[in-house]
Amino acid sequence: MERALEIFVQNNIKITDEIAEFYILIYFVFILIKFRKIIPKNIDENDEKTIQTLKTVAEKSEKQGNFELAAKLYRQLKDNVKAIICMC
Repeated sequence: MERALEIFVQNNIKITDEIAEFYILIYFVFILIKFRKIIPKNIDENDEKTIQTLKTVAEKSEKQGNFELAAKLYRQLKDNVKAIICMC
């Protein structure tokens, strides 16, 4: 999954809302299949892999200028300071 983000960044492919949502959906489907768990509605604060994945997508989106998506993801991660900075 991380390799996909690397490819996007290396090739200057803009991460759109649709791509980010699809990426996150695929990640949750992977978790569901791997661990046979129900997809969480809220982020489990102890699930470091999910948190790191969302942070990575937020950071890449911010770097590519998609500040609205970055702010949305930062809010989901409960990082309101970064969310506000993205919206300014």
